Amino acid sequence: KLAIAAIAATATSSLAAPAWAFTFSSQPGVTAGNPGGQPLYEVELTTSDIGDSFTLNWLLPGSGNRAELAATAEVTVVDFTSSTLVLDVTLTNATTSDFQAAIMSLGLGVNTTLTNVALSSAGATFNSITPNPNQNFPGGFSSINVCLYAANNCSGGAIFNGLQSGGNSDTVQVTLTGNFASSLTIAAFPIKFQTEAGSYELAGNFEELAVVVEEEEVEEEEIEEEVVEEETAEEEIITEETETETVIAEEETETTETTEETETVEFTQTVSQTILQQISQQLNVSRSELRILQVTQQTWSDGCLGLGEPGTACTQALVPGYRVKVASRENVYVYRTNASGSLVVFDQTQTSQVRTSRTYRRQVRLSRSVHQSVLRTISQTYQVSESNLRVVKVNRKQWRNDCLGVPAGPGRGRACGRGRVPGYMVVVSDGTQSWVTRTSRNGSYVVVDERATQFRRAQKAARGRQQVFSYTDVSRTYWAWEYIQELSTLDIIAGYPDGLYRPDQVVNRAEFAAIVSRAFEYAQVREAVNFSDVPENYWGFNAARAAYRFGFLDTVNGNLFQPQRGLTRGAAMMAIARGLELPNLTPSAAQAVLANYSGTVASSEMQQTLASLIQSGIFVGYPNPNQLNLDQEITRAEVAVLVYQALASLGGVETIASDLTGDTVAEDEVEIVDEDELDDFDDLEAVEAE
Repeated sequence: KLAIAAIAATATSSLAAPAWAFTFSSQPGVTAGNPGGQPLYEVELTTSDIGDSFTLNWLLPGSGNRAELAATAEVTVVDFTSSTLVLDVTLTNATTSDFQAAIMSLGLGVNTTLTNVALSSAGATFNSITPNPNQNFPGGFSSINVCLYAANNCSGGAIFNGLQSGGNSDTVQVTLTGNFASSLTIAAFPIKFQTEAGSYELAGNFEELAVVVEEEEVEEEEIEEEVVEEETAEEEIITEETETETVIAEEETETTETTEETETVEFTQTVSQTILQQISQQLNVSRSELRILQVTQQTWSDGCLGLGEPGTACTQALVPGYRVKVASRENVYVYRTNASGSLVVFDQTQTSQVRTSRTYRRQVRLSRSVHQSVLRTISQTYQVSESNLRVVKVNRKQWRNDCLGVPAGPGRGRACGRGRVPGYMVVVSDGTQSWVTRTSRNGSYVVVDERATQFRRAQKAARGRQQVFSYTDVSRTYWAWEYIQELSTLDIIAGYPDGLYRPDQVVNRAEFAAIVSRAFEYAQVREAVNFSDVPENYWGFNAARAAYRFGFLDTVNGNLFQPQRGLTRGAAMMAIARGLELPNLTPSAAQAVLANYSGTVASSEMQQTLASLIQSGIFVGYPNPNQLNLDQEITRAEVAVLVYQALASLGGVETIASDLTGDTVAEDEVEIVDEDELDDFDDLEAVEAE
């Protein structure tokens, strides 16, 4: 347990009358929204809150051609009994009038079964309400059992139908009935913006109310509270508007570096802001999007805080400082710092341990027809009981042909018609073994991806044997160690005879061709050519021809392959995209995806392709997760990450949760629904942490 003593200092509130009668809290580890990763908050209401009000805030910083999206709502508890809750809600669209952005719907996640929802009085714009029995909301929000909307339904509506930008407001009175006892909790408060740049779903928050204290109401006083263990700890929110001084007790942890235990250490607001400023620069995100979750005093073994790379000169004196866990909108990070916060170093190992300490599940909706077809195919082909099978992973796909991209179609050797075929990649398990399948959109055609199935089983077997490749230059603390290990066990990559892997060595076109030809078995898209600079006795002759035939690499200047030519990150990513034939995102969707990344200067078409890769998790962001560095030559370590992620998107390997690739999902939670319940073939619902 971690004891936190917080001293509330003088602050000025931007809210006229914060209601301290309410209990506000975060939902630890739970995120949703578009853009994804928004933290969710909740408020507890009791019968003593009748007549009181609280304020909700929504904010998405502007990006590219999209203006900042902003909204507020004042919620007043009009009446509250054991069976009835009446709320007055005044919703304001605070987005600038220069940008067309309409609020289409507002959701409520109530932690009890509701017997009825109704509008006691409708607004001029918001005039419909539904109990939302599917408990979903656009943007991946789950357990939203009340939806108030302006037009069509919870997720629809044209941009001119909703609450318009420019400070326009609407007031409604909502009546909820159910078994409330003496209190209930309302969570998430998602709203949907329909804008000229696309649609966005934002989570409501109470961050200002949670930390701001009026000067005349509270003098400096010490507030102590016990915080439970990490998995259920309430996140301590620190904002720029407050000057807070925190004293944090030492947390017992196992570390590999020299540590020195002390009873307490002063962690001032100045140190906090210095650290957040350093991290915001490293991640290339606004400091306002970061919050400190946990601080632990440490004494590091040297001037590199115990994380010096081989060959780095580090002072050998002990350095007092902190281990700091920080959350952004998308993820959690662990850093090591010195006492002043002027030196901040990313701790990849601890970050990975924090993220893998929980099981992350992606909630996916799959049509009943596809589900039945896949299970039936596995059961009949491999003589296993259908009742023992369950779907563990689903990815939406656009297959390159009507054979679903595998080397041969039905009858082995049948010519495959060209043209994209929408469908799914579905992984099925009976608890002991797995099958990777590809399906058409409605499940009328299902084929087992034998190569991906073999990889997935081989990976499980290697993990069971605890097989480890000992490369003398790749330690367990190396940032790409896990990816290199996994691909080595599958014989997709290999080290050198001297025992080195040489992770930082630049990869040339011949080496890249060899790796992708071992990793992927795709249908041929074109005939091989005779490269004038790749003779038959060249070690990479077959790999170069395969990479060309499968569509990964093109010729250079006529029939030249240029096998020794190095590859940039951008070129390698585009090669993977071409080989897998990923469909491009629309320009507006690509802009939304790339808004959080720097180093993406490229043609419009390349931006659409890159955005599709990033959305699929097929990219590498090292050392900065938000910088793609497309013109930088790609290394053997980076290629390992890129190829691994591409295999994971095809189901051939299990996903590795990492901020380097934007991946946090370990397993899927699949909901089987009727065909008409799928919304525009968009099966991804949410990511939940357990």
